[in-house]
Amino acid sequence: MTPIYRTMNLIFAASLMLGACSLLAPEQTAAPMTATATALSEIAPTESSPIQAETVLLWVAPALDPETSAGELLSARLTAFETQQPNTRISVRVKPVGGPGGLLDTLAAATVAAPAAVPDLLTLSPDDLKIAAGSALILPLPEDLVQSENPAWYDYALPPSRYEGLSYGLPFASEVEILGYRIDLYPEPPRSWEALLAEPRTLLFPAADPRARFILAMYRGAGGELVDENGQPWLDVNVLEQVLNILASARSSSVLPLAARQYTSPLETWTELKANRSASAMAPMADFLRESDPESMAAVALPTEEGQGIGLALTWSWAMTPGDSSHQELMIELITWLSDPVFTGSLTHALGYLPTSQDALAAWPEDVYAALASSLVTITQSEPEKSLRDAVTPALLAAIEAVLGAGKEPALAAQEATNLVNNP
Repeated sequence: MTPIYRTMNLIFAASLMLGACSLLAPEQTAAPMTATATALSEIAPTESSPIQAETVLLWVAPALDPETSAGELLSARLTAFETQQPNTRISVRVKPVGGPGGLLDTLAAATVAAPAAVPDLLTLSPDDLKIAAGSALILPLPEDLVQSENPAWYDYALPPSRYEGLSYGLPFASEVEILGYRIDLYPEPPRSWEALLAEPRTLLFPAADPRARFILAMYRGAGGELVDENGQPWLDVNVLEQVLNILASARSSSVLPLAARQYTSPLETWTELKANRSASAMAPMADFLRESDPESMAAVALPTEEGQGIGLALTWSWAMTPGDSSHQELMIELITWLSDPVFTGSLTHALGYLPTSQDALAAWPEDVYAALASSLVTITQSEPEKSLRDAVTPALLAAIEAVLGAGKEPALAAQEATNLVNNP
């Protein structure tokens, strides 16, 4: 090959090699750039992908309806919690207390048919709380949250929130009944049966109350026990006879009218007192505080023979449903937030319910209502649980009817009633 052709071939070969390099170069450099761009787009946050808010659903009884003064306080407290937890949104639903559509029935139905509709927290009465706990519809709360050994709790607060040795609720408010009376008809507060029976001034209580709250309070106030040494339902015949003797005296002295047998709730007898159709009457404390005129009416604890008074409390608690662990931690934070004593003090004052702790009562404003609450918290007991009430109330109601309606001797009526319970 001549030198000139050899030179041309070398140039041509070099050109092919450079062309090949130029064709390969873009592939070698573009691939890493594309991969890097994809990785960054997966990691970097964008405005179109906001952090999802954590939704919390609360079910509450009608007393905490946002339209009420107590409900307004609760709403404000929940809003403050949302401010502390910016990614939390709280919704509140009001449910009836009992029956179809009530708190417990709806919770049980939703747990099976619509788990997404189950509330995170809800308010429960003692009866509903124990059923819910026994059905695994709610979870036990941590002991460091409840602090059951804290002496600030009142005696009536914790027992209704416990089931099989565990705390399934955090108590926050207790309904209780009192004796309302007209100031112009009683020169001194009628704290004892002696004061009530001194003159023929009409006293009303719901003698047909299915829960037998008045006679249960009389019986417990006289020292009567409701269970025997084996924990079985039991009535003390001597204490019950003492109670029935008082009612017989009230009837014979024209203090207790036969009409008492037609009333089935303290709200009904309170209505009669408001209308000046009685001198004194059993009344729900909440309704009395909300509707009474302090210039004409006052209230004391339900009467006892010695005058120390007695109250039976129905205590409401916050309860938590099952959920994932991170959500449960948020719920515990929320329960803690709602249990602040200054808040629960304001809430119970607005409700007209007894506070469940000394710290909460200390947050009440100093007024006539605080004085009444202070007189009640040390003498009030938990209302007996449903299973025990179901065992003894039919006998107690039968005894009242026997004495007031049929004129039976208290001793005989007491014996018959105790036989029904003690020897079923």
